[in-house]
Amino acid sequence: MQGTWVHPQVAINLGQWASPKFAVLVSKWVFEWMDGGGKESYKFPYHIRRYLINRSKIPPTHFSMLDQMTFKLLGALEAKGYVIPARLMPDISLGKIFSGWLRGKGLDPDSFPTYQHEFGDDHRPIVPARLYPNELMTEFNLQLDLWISSGRALEYFKKRDPNAISPLKEIYAAMTPPSKPKQIES
Repeated sequence: MQGTWVHPQVAINLGQWASPKFAVLVSKWVFEWMDGGGKESYKFPYHIRRYLINRSKIPPTHFSMLDQMTFKLLGALEAKGYVIPARLMPDISLGKIFSGWLRGKGLDPDSFPTYQHEFGDDHRPIVPARLYPNELMTEFNLQLDLWISSGRALEYFKKRDPNAISPLKEIYAAMTPPSKPKQIES
């Protein structure tokens, strides 16, 4: 495989030429920077900020609900243009479901280590949040996919914010495996 390498400043210029939307964003960023803004003036959506605040607290041997939810669902919803309201905590809801599933398998999630989870706002206290051993990550991801594909995610969001339904349906459609490919005869 071959490619072309360019200096980052040239890449930005090329990106501006290729996409009017990106060109407008770059212009916006430059004006914010000129006005004394910059990184601090941009606010990530609440759940992404919450993930960023807490990610360094997760040791490499464990994962958290928010880690996996951010990668597999929250980020996907944000990419579809849906900004999850700060009052919604699907990671906590799914954490309760997954902990129940673990108990059904004879594991005691209450014995797992915790970290001090910050919500990044003034009205929620710092709370101990469960760390899950990496050995359970595949099982968790299967449970998360099942939560989405079974319609439980739709139920969760429908009760709390109907604006999430359309992007959730798009995510679900992308998860649905394509029909079985035809066997190629040799």
